Amino acid sequence: STNSSSSSSNMDNILRNEQVPINVRDRTSDTLNAFDREPTLMRNLVSQVMSCPKFTTRDAKAAPLAARLANFLPGLNQTKKKILPANNNNDTTPKQQPNIHGETPPPSNINWIHATDHFVCRSSHDIPYTAYSAYSTDESVESTLAAMATPTLAHLAWRFRQWY
Repeated sequence: STNSSSSSSNMDNILRNEQVPINVRDRTSDTLNAFDREPTLMRNLVSQVMSCPKFTTRDAKAAPLAARLANFLPGLNQTKKKILPANNNNDTTPKQQPNIHGETPPPSNINWIHATDHFVCRSSHDIPYTAYSAYSTDESVESTLAAMATPTLAHLAWRFRQWY
C-alpha cells in the first residue's frame, strides 16, 4: 500500500506542477467555421442556395415537420426576430440579431441546426427529449418527439449537402 500511496502522491505532484496548454483559435482565422470567417461569402452562398427552386420545393416539403417541431420547441421558429441587449458603449438601444438568411426565413421556417442539436445533445446525455419543458411528464409528447428525431437529422443532413 505504501507503493500505491507513493504513486498517487507522485501523480498529484505531476498534475499540480504540469500545465496543459489550451490553444483557442482567433475567430478570424478559425478554419472550422466558415460563417464566422467569411460572413459575406456565406450569406451570399446561403442566399443562392435558398433561392434555388429545387431547394425551396424540398425544404417546403419539410414544413409540416418543422411546424410540429416548433409547436413543441417554440424557440426554433425563424420568424421571431431575436433582440440582443444593447452594447456596453453607453448605447442603450437593443440591436436585432443579424440573420444570415437576409430578411427571408427559410421555406420550412425553423432553425434546423438548433432542432438537430436538441435531439443529438439530449440523446448523447441520455436525457428525455421533453426534459426541462412544459411537456416533461407527457409520455405521448416524448414519443412524438422521438419519432421526429430521425427525420429532423435527415433533413439537416440534406440541407448541408446543398451548400457544402
